[in-house]
Amino acid sequence: MAKYPYYVPTKNVYKPWIRVNLGYKKTHKITPAAVHALIDSGADVCFCSTDIGIKTLPRETPIILGQRGFFDHFKITFDLQNKEIEIT
Repeated sequence: MAKYPYYVPTKNVYKPWIRVNLGYKKTHKITPAAVHALIDSGADVCFCSTDIGIKTLPRETPIILGQRGFFDHFKITFDLQNKEIEIT
């Protein structure tokens, strides 16, 4: 079980962003820097900005973690009252 705080870009705005590292199965290499990913229960699948492939990271969320590929592997609990997200 891991708990992550909500990201608060402005007062009273809470976003379920977590920092992730990307890995490539064929080479077993993992990105040296973590990038922000938005946990989105309304997204059918996971998305990744094509800019990541050319090493230019967008300022806003380049990765969306959706139902297929993320929610089907983990139990996600959004706890806005305590301002945290739990992933098990």
